[in-house]
Amino acid sequence: MKTNYNKIKDMFKKKINKTNYKKQESSYQKKADAIWSEVIKIRDGYRCVLCGKTENLNSHHIIHKSRGKAVRYEILNGVCLCAGCHNFKIHKGDFLANKKLVEIVGSERIEAIQKLLIGVYKPDYQKIISDLQECKNNIK
Repeated sequence: MKTNYNKIKDMFKKKINKTNYKKQESSYQKKADAIWSEVIKIRDGYRCVLCGKTENLNSHHIIHKSRGKAVRYEILNGVCLCAGCHNFKIHKGDFLANKKLVEIVGSERIEAIQKLLIGVYKPDYQKIISDLQECKNNIK
């Protein structure tokens, strides 16, 4: 049985191209995440919206980024929280903290975010990064 080396070489090239694409996409995603996070902190005045602390701040996705890929980089979908409120209240399921967050954010904003979730989403990271950078510059 004769081995078709060209076929194997083509398969290997496709795998490398797919790997390079995933690395490049991951790089864009990290950059977009960092800019989105900074925009949220700037918009909320570098202050936790729940307790008012100004140290150890995180940007929190109202609709979790794994459940809402279409709204992952929407400014509406973020709030600034200190690490304590983010990790020990919101992600631990503290009912009162979550209720307060919903009151602060407002039901209209949550409904607007949910409307954006409709449809299929394929991220264009270069456009996302450009839009977030422009938003960041306009806020400052």
